[in-house]
Amino acid sequence: MKNMKRIIAICLLLALSAVMLASCGGKKSQAVATYGGDKYVYEDDTDFFDFYKLNMYHHTLETGETNISNSEYNTILSDAVKSTIMLRVLEEEIAKRGLSVDMDAVNKKAEEDEAIYDKLYEGGFEKFLSDWGLSEDVFVIYNKYEALKEIAKEYLEIEDVTDAEAQKYYDDNPAKYFKSPHFDVNTLYLQVVKPDDADERKEVYNDAMLYIEMLNSGRSWDDVRETVSLKYNSEHGMIFTEYLSGMQCIAKEYFAYVEDLEAAVKALDDAFFEKNKISFEEMFPDGFDAYAAENKLVKETKAYNEALEIYMNYASERYLAEFRYAITTKWETGKTYSTPIYHASYDSYVVLTFTRIEDMAGEVTFEEAKEEIYGILEAQKKEKAMDNYLSRKMEELKVQIKYN
Repeated sequence: MKNMKRIIAICLLLALSAVMLASCGGKKSQAVATYGGDKYVYEDDTDFFDFYKLNMYHHTLETGETNISNSEYNTILSDAVKSTIMLRVLEEEIAKRGLSVDMDAVNKKAEEDEAIYDKLYEGGFEKFLSDWGLSEDVFVIYNKYEALKEIAKEYLEIEDVTDAEAQKYYDDNPAKYFKSPHFDVNTLYLQVVKPDDADERKEVYNDAMLYIEMLNSGRSWDDVRETVSLKYNSEHGMIFTEYLSGMQCIAKEYFAYVEDLEAAVKALDDAFFEKNKISFEEMFPDGFDAYAAENKLVKETKAYNEALEIYMNYASERYLAEFRYAITTKWETGKTYSTPIYHASYDSYVVLTFTRIEDMAGEVTFEEAKEEIYGILEAQKKEKAMDNYLSRKMEELKVQIKYN
């Protein structure tokens, strides 16, 4: 779920225009902070500026607003100051304990983030840096700070999770611990980076058939997933493979059974034609990008967005029709569907492995959920301890921010 949310958030970049970015990024900070007796001038510190611009970007992404109030602006600045100072304080304290950040892991994570923006941001990663005034090391700094906090969480003292706390969490979340009848399906998304390239599409399709053969010959899903990741990963531009592949839990209550795929597709095609007065194949014979180019549609314009919505809606419904057909007519627990299903919305061939059917509804008992709940509550306590630690440190350092 976390990965899915991340993808959704990143895809929202496509809804932000260059005008929006320029307008919200143009305001300069007029403030000075001091801590530990030293003057700290914002514009003189590149780490601060990266945190500040990232905060501004996230605010714009979450709210869709270009204008911000003085209080919002001051919060963005204050958070950037806090992140910059604590980046250095944590690094020093962790070093004193003989610990250090795994910079190979940090750099790998930064490269994955860069690949995402290179794929989804109009103009790529370099344009993203230019639009927001960020340094090329912005994601290295960001991921290093996150890694430092994770290390610090391990030595911060927290109270043990009690049975009473775990029981209360269980009682307060009844929906989470009720299992309804459902299908569990493992999915592998094999992304085609250039969907208009027939040779590449053929190569990805052939790879998908090979992975299906591997799965049906007895190789475990996790093993095949690991093999897939060597070629299909964010570093190679296959971000959907990395973030969408995994287990899907489909509630039987809401599942639409499809026994006749041809009839289901015809119904979709008829509905599309009735609404648009043209068939999907005639409207998008070579995909959406070709359609947009042929019709000179400019991204983020009303005409572009309306055409994209038409394309995406049909593509998703077409995929769901075959997905449902596969489950309805071809289910065999432990087996993988004989052919990959093309998902045009994500330019991916999807491999389906039928994992499990849960036919009985019922509660997950407290004892069954206890280990998971302890993990959740422990993570929450560590997060709270980290927030308290950072606030305490800011007080000890006598951080003061003056706005001019």
